[in-house]
Amino acid sequence: MFCWGESARGEIGPDSVQQDCSAHFGPGAVCGPVSVRSSSLHAVAITAGLMHSCALDENGTAFCWGANVYGELGNGGQSDAPEPTPVAGEHKFTQIVAGRMHTCGITTSHDAYCWGWDNSGELGAGDVSAERCTYFGTNPCSRTPRLVVGTHQWAQLSATDRATCGVTTAGELYC
Repeated sequence: MFCWGESARGEIGPDSVQQDCSAHFGPGAVCGPVSVRSSSLHAVAITAGLMHSCALDENGTAFCWGANVYGELGNGGQSDAPEPTPVAGEHKFTQIVAGRMHTCGITTSHDAYCWGWDNSGELGAGDVSAERCTYFGTNPCSRTPRLVVGTHQWAQLSATDRATCGVTTAGELYC
């Protein structure tokens, strides 16, 4: 697994010496692919948010690394992690997507879970998270995965800056 680009908070998880491109692209920029640090993660899927990245291994376990200011790593904490760390809850995912500062995934039972920043209801849990994370201000967040509300069975998700959309196994679209 390789990543490249800016790594201000460990979002590319470099394993080796980087080719520093900060003179051309600004602090923390990396010109070429670097190996992501992990002795146990053999990724089959990867996604990247604003300053965090996540991947699924062959067993459906989700791992995230990088910035964790709003719980976007889903590990129950709020500290940044430069190395892939497992998402809390022992869920088995078939898909994972990253938004700006939130992450969502579909489990093997077609349930959707989301975690991270919840300022605009992007976690889809039917309410704005009661948990608060402080970074740019005090904002709603969830440091662990929250079940997306409803009885839908999900086939595909997509996440963006402040929203998440999904297609159900019945072909219905929800955002």
